[in-house]
Amino acid sequence: MNRITWSVALLGLLACSCTSVVESNKHSAILADINSTYPDSDDLKIEINGSDVLVHFKLDDYKCLALYRNNEWQSTMKYLSVFDLSFEITDFLATAYPDAFTSKVIEKESRNGVFYLIEMENNQKIYELIFDQDGKEIENTDLYFQY
Repeated sequence: MNRITWSVALLGLLACSCTSVVESNKHSAILADINSTYPDSDDLKIEINGSDVLVHFKLDDYKCLALYRNNEWQSTMKYLSVFDLSFEITDFLATAYPDAFTSKVIEKESRNGVFYLIEMENNQKIYELIFDQDGKEIENTDLYFQY
């Protein structure tokens, strides 16, 4: 090979390694943010989807998922049990859906606040309800559970 070919190949390797270092630094910053925000978290795994970085982790035996877009925190979702909900929410569910069972409870923390998505099932029907942190039901569900 001639010098030009070697120079081009070397520049290509340097460009690849620089991108790798930038990506590594970005992930290090995200992991540092997770560790400072949730110091007791463990079992961290990173998933990259375009400009989105999803961090899967456990916190107090709960599965969690944090979303970072363009290296900025967007939201964190924590998979809960119905027993973790406030009395106002569980009382509402028992009254409004007495024959249904709770199949999923997700707490979502974002810049808009903390919200709870509750999925109820009854006779092959699925109901999705959203509550704010004060136990008030939210009508417009699309607004609160988008990434």
